[in-house]
Amino acid sequence: MAQSEQTLRSAYVDAEHEFYNWSCFKAHQAGEYSIKAILQGIPSLLQLLARV
Repeated sequence: MAQSEQTLRSAYVDAEHEFYNWSCFKAHQAGEYSIKAILQGIPSLLQLLARV
């Protein structure tokens, strides 16, 4: 998740400097990184639920 947060912060900076194409690209990448992080965490979540 840290990578997605850093990329999103970078997207905000690009938008402030009117680099809108880069800002959109980075915001999209940040979303993909977040989804990937969530999906990678599912197996450990399922293991935790199995113990309950």
